[in-house]
Amino acid sequence: MFDFIPYLISANYTQHRRRFQPNHVFEERITKSYELVYFLDDSNCKMILDNKEYKIVGDTIVFRKPNQHNQSFMPYESILLCFSLETLKKENNDYNSEMNQQGITMDRNINNSFIDNIKTTYNKLDQGNYRRIFEDIYKESLLNRQYSSYYFSSKLMEILYRLYHENNSSLYTNDEQVTDEDLLVILSYIHSNLNNCFTVKIMSKELSISERSIYKLFKEQLETTPVQYINECKLNYSKKLLLNSNISVHKIAIMSGYDNSTYYITLFKKRYGITPLQYRHKRVET
Repeated sequence: MFDFIPYLISANYTQHRRRFQPNHVFEERITKSYELVYFLDDSNCKMILDNKEYKIVGDTIVFRKPNQHNQSFMPYESILLCFSLETLKKENNDYNSEMNQQGITMDRNINNSFIDNIKTTYNKLDQGNYRRIFEDIYKESLLNRQYSSYYFSSKLMEILYRLYHENNSSLYTNDEQVTDEDLLVILSYIHSNLNNCFTVKIMSKELSISERSIYKLFKEQLETTPVQYINECKLNYSKKLLLNSNISVHKIAIMSGYDNSTYYITLFKKRYGITPLQYRHKRVET
C-alpha cells in the first residue's frame, strides 16, 4: 500500500481573521503540491475546490491534491501543511513533478489506491488528536532542527493513515489483532531511524511488538515485508544525499543506515540498475 514517502514543503499558521474582513473572497489559485489543512475552532467559511462547494467549520480537515482549482472565503484560521509524495518505485524523481498549462511546476498526482481513498473533507473527528499533530508539525518547522525531515514524514504519514481509516472498517478479522497504533509506531520508528543500522529483531525489541506481528502487519496491510520497506526508504533517502551533496558513497551508505558500503552498493544496483556513483553522475549530466 505505502509505495511513497511524504516530505514536508512548508507549514503555515494562517491568521486570516486578523487581516481580512469576514466576507473577504480570496483569488482562485491552483494547488502546486499536496495540502492538508486543519481549520481551527472559530472557522465558519466555504471553499470551492474544482467547482464543488464545501462548507467548512472549526475542526475540519481538508485534503487537496496538486493541480486542483481552489478558492476560499472568510472567515477562517487554519494550519496549512504543504508536502510532496515521492514514490519508492521510480528511479528518477522527476516523475514526481510536471508542468501545468501555465508553465508552473507542480507535484504529480500519484496513482495510488491509498491516496485515492482519502476524502477531501473530514469533520467530527478526534479533534484534539489531529490538532495536536498539526500544531506539533508547525512548531517543529519553526525550529529548523537537523533531521527534522524524518519527524515530518512520520507525522504526515500518521495523518494520512488515520484519515484513510476514517473511511475503512477494522483491518483484521484474524485471532491475532495488530492495531492501527502498532502500524503508526512502527512507521514512525522506521522514518526516524533511516540513518541508523537496525534489524526487524532490534525494532521488535525496542517497540515491544513481536516480530511475527510486524511481519504479519506488513504482509496484510502494506503488501510487502518490513525489510523491503526499510530498504526502499533508506535507498530513497540515500538518493537525495547523492544528488544534493558531494559526500562519498561510503559515508552516504553509513548515513543511510548501512554499516557495509559494499552491501549498500549491491542493494542500490539491484534496485535501480546502476551504482550510486553512476546515479549521481547521470543526474548531474542531465
